[in-house]
Amino acid sequence: MFNTFFVFIKKDRVAQCLLVLLIIFLIWWAFGYLVYKQEVTSVISGAFLWGMTYQIFAFVGAVAGLFISWKWGGVRSVMGRAIGLFSLGLLFQNFGQTIFSLDNLNGEEIPYPSIADIGYFGSILFYILGAMMLARASGVAVTLRSFKNAILTIFVPIVILGFSYYFFLRAYEFDWSAPLRIFLDFGYPFGEAIYVSIALLTYVLSRKILGGIMKYKISFILAALFIQYVAEYNFLYQAYNGTWDTSAYGDLFYLFAYLIMALGLLQLHPKYVSPRLRPEAQTVDATRVWQKRDEVATLIVKSQAIVIGSIAWSEAQQVQGIAINTETEKVYLIEENSKDTLEKLVAQYERLFGPASREVCRDAVRKISSQVMPEDLPQMLR
Repeated sequence: MFNTFFVFIKKDRVAQCLLVLLIIFLIWWAFGYLVYKQEVTSVISGAFLWGMTYQIFAFVGAVAGLFISWKWGGVRSVMGRAIGLFSLGLLFQNFGQTIFSLDNLNGEEIPYPSIADIGYFGSILFYILGAMMLARASGVAVTLRSFKNAILTIFVPIVILGFSYYFFLRAYEFDWSAPLRIFLDFGYPFGEAIYVSIALLTYVLSRKILGGIMKYKISFILAALFIQYVAEYNFLYQAYNGTWDTSAYGDLFYLFAYLIMALGLLQLHPKYVSPRLRPEAQTVDATRVWQKRDEVATLIVKSQAIVIGSIAWSEAQQVQGIAINTETEKVYLIEENSKDTLEKLVAQYERLFGPASREVCRDAVRKISSQVMPEDLPQMLR
């Protein structure tokens, strides 16, 4: 997992810039708040300026995420919609933080509710919808067929909603002259409880069926949602107890929440999901190479389907590095080492029928083996 992350950091310039900014902001925070303990109410103080500018992490993540969503097909795909919704959530967080900072800059008492709440509460709605799309992409609907999992989907949200009510609303005094405030007072903790519930359920229910390249990347987004929840929970707790201090440790939670969500979205760029989506793989010659690799894999699966029927396609779907279009009956290799992937595919069938399956695979690809680059074809298929 960490190796994959470090490889991503080495390749992605935006991620590198964000990490450099992180170091700058951490040093700035340490000197401005811990060392000099500047008053954040002073417009010229470093701590105050720090609190006004760290939302740049949310803005960069939002812009990059919207671009990546478009790369996935935008609203035409589940992943495109999920990434787009999380990006809009970051963008609304950035809007809320900007309005809040401007109000602080004017030295005015910040009203509640205010225009900033459009951003803060709007981000919660986008996170909820994004978490739902991510759950769908992770195959949660399949696992819900289990009675135990169906019960879990009821139990987890109830526990987290009860937790939020106990800490924030059990002694709540209703002021019906301000209905919008009542709505937000309940909406913030309950809305945050909903998206973190969906995130936790997605992780628990998909950890056994979600595999391949996307498992780590989706788990990263789910972790970002949980850290965002921790940041929101800390703010609500401190706000209710009158201990919130701008640019203190509470804002550090938000900084890391924005950073991790931004890095999570950057990792979902298609070029980090499949090597065949990189610019260098889009040339005519490279495309032909990938097509030949796909043809080998497709012939293998189709040859096995003649023997064992539709089970052959189900078995192929369990091999990491393979994507299947069941409508066109085509197999696509999506990882760099296609040779290793083909070996795993043959081994998947060999597990059922032994060496006989290997012979079937070898016979299937014999007619095109001379057209495939030697480094792409395992020795067992030659």
